Amino acid sequence: MQRINQAEKQHRNWVENLQNIRSALQNTIANTEDDFLNVGSGLFSLQQNVSGLTQSSYQALDLISGKNTEEVLNRITIAMDEISHSLDVVNKHIKRDMSILEKIGVTFSDVHDFQRAFKKVVKNLQVYSKATRIESSRLHTLGEDFHTLAHNVGDLSVIIHEKFTKFFRSLNSLQGLLARTISSINTLEKEHLHKTQENINNSLINLVMLTGKQTDSMILANEVSRQSADISKSMNTIVMNLQSQDATRQIVEHVITAIEKLCDDIQQADNNENNNFNPETLMDISIETLAVSRLQHAQLEKARKDFVKSVENILRNMQTIGDRVSLLNRDINSLGNANNALDNSFFKKIEGDISGLITTLMANSENREKLIDYIVTVSNDITDFSGFINDIEEIGENIELIAMNARIKAARVGAEGAALAIIAEHIQQNSLETQRHTASLLKLLKSTTGVATSLQNSREKSDDEVNMKPQQMMLDLEKQLHSFRGIQKTIGEMLTKTATMSDQIKMDLRKRIGSVSVHRVFDQSIGEISHQLQKLIRNIEIHTPELPLERVQERLRELEKNYTMESERSVHSAILTVDSAETADKKASAPTQENEPEFFDEFENFDLFDDGPAVGDPQMEQDEFSQNDSQTVGDNEEADDLGDNVDLF
Repeated sequence: MQRINQAEKQHRNWVENLQNIRSALQNTIANTEDDFLNVGSGLFSLQQNVSGLTQSSYQALDLISGKNTEEVLNRITIAMDEISHSLDVVNKHIKRDMSILEKIGVTFSDVHDFQRAFKKVVKNLQVYSKATRIESSRLHTLGEDFHTLAHNVGDLSVIIHEKFTKFFRSLNSLQGLLARTISSINTLEKEHLHKTQENINNSLINLVMLTGKQTDSMILANEVSRQSADISKSMNTIVMNLQSQDATRQIVEHVITAIEKLCDDIQQADNNENNNFNPETLMDISIETLAVSRLQHAQLEKARKDFVKSVENILRNMQTIGDRVSLLNRDINSLGNANNALDNSFFKKIEGDISGLITTLMANSENREKLIDYIVTVSNDITDFSGFINDIEEIGENIELIAMNARIKAARVGAEGAALAIIAEHIQQNSLETQRHTASLLKLLKSTTGVATSLQNSREKSDDEVNMKPQQMMLDLEKQLHSFRGIQKTIGEMLTKTATMSDQIKMDLRKRIGSVSVHRVFDQSIGEISHQLQKLIRNIEIHTPELPLERVQERLRELEKNYTMESERSVHSAILTVDSAETADKKASAPTQENEPEFFDEFENFDLFDDGPAVGDPQMEQDEFSQNDSQTVGDNEEADDLGDNVDLF
């Protein structure tokens, strides 16, 4: 009877302690519920903010590297290339025109050399006219024909003098025009075109700088994108850890359910009148209590460690997000600085270069029009020389005719006309010399008109090839730059928005990280409860030394079917392995029968929540956490074990 009373007392003590443990677990769940939900709601808000941040950074990246920006830059480059190409064409035609004009200038110099020769022809004809007139007067009637000859020679000298005076006057005027044209071309080429090319080069340099800055922005934007992706990844890891927290809390609830079931089983066994408290029944109760208590102790320890680890992982990932947001903020500021480098002053500089380029190109165009007018005048004046060519040919024919008449008349007179014969001979020689000069002059003038035709063709071809409208080209370029400035302004606004969002997230993270303490409360509470459950297990083992450990293990194996969560099954498997090793050790060092205490010794009551050190004290687990510091729940298969609501035991 005494043994039965001791068993009843012992069972009541077990039930009382288990019920206290259950109540403590329920209080822990209740006391941490709000904090747990606050962590979840805070993370949900954080996730929304992070999503907004990454979306904003991606939008900035799309705008920086988008087709609109690329197309505008391409159009700006094409416009500058077209201007540069047009200028090259102008330079080419100017050089060609210059070459033609220089050839004309050389020809004019050669033509000018004939002025002295024709002056000599005129002077000789005047002398021959006067001599013929004197000699004809001496011959009286015989010299009448020579009066006519003298008159013709005199008229011819006057005609030659008038025509060549006019010719060389025109030639001098044309040479002056030619000199001015060549000077204008030199000025246009050396000053205006050089200045234009310099402006184009400056504009191209600025555009290269613009492209370079755009490339730098692209690199920074890609880095911003990478940081945003890393932040999203860390946020996903946090969500997984939050789900793991929920699964851990379910394990604690399963432990509560198991303890309640155990208490009911013990009480039901004690109240069963049919068992009469036979030793077998008492042993079954002890085995059940020990097996369930051991298993729930292991589950609690695993839940405690997992919960703390998951929260620490959340905090660690929140800190990582904070660090990455700081990096993101740094890159955004760098990107903003790169964007600010393309500010109004930079664009004004480009536009100033373009404005100067417009002015220079317009001046070039006006100068070129004047130059073309000069060239056309030169060409037309040279073409007018065709009339002089006819006059020169006619003069040569007249001199030859007069020389022939002079010889005929001299022959008729006979010996008395010997002097006239000599004059006729000189006229003949003068005719031949004049013909030689006129032939050479004709050749030069015809070559000059040919060159003039080439000059005219060059001008027409130049007009067709160049067809440059500098003002329209510059307006198109300014339009593209205006579009680009609009894009840069939008990018700047988006970057400012993104930077503000990142600053807010950093402040929010700092506040949330500092306010999370639920894992410390959970760790301490579950650690103390686990310690008390361990004391209960030790008490059972001490006061029931005859417990067959094989049956305890067998009962543990039977309990496996009650678990569906992978993390709980892994704990179950681990405790079976440990118990098997302990069983072997205990068999090897089992005490003799006489040294064994009685199965139901006087039960030592113990204080459930004493001040002794908790098995689950956070400091005791510090080394383990530090070893797993870099591991997140997302790194192992337990990340997918999100719990269930199965009714255990």
